[in-house]
Amino acid sequence: MGLYSMDNWTDFYKDLDIPKTWENVSYCNDELPSFMANKFQVWIDQPDSTQFPNRFCVMRLDDDNQTIDDWFFESDNFQDVLNLVNQK
Repeated sequence: MGLYSMDNWTDFYKDLDIPKTWENVSYCNDELPSFMANKFQVWIDQPDSTQFPNRFCVMRLDDDNQTIDDWFFESDNFQDVLNLVNQK
């Protein structure tokens, strides 16, 4: 089981306006909640956590929704994540 319980994962992103088109793909064995959108998987840490260097981590996905690379993009700024995921 991950470091945190899935029961409190909504607390990790309740301060964010997650787009309705993003699919919650969090899994019980994951360390953090994550969402999938536009061939990206976005992992979200708690707002005040120091577990990872950045709050958001984005990984690219292939056509089978498998990760292409780890830690493709990291940021503490959610707008930067939105800009990346929403670019066409």
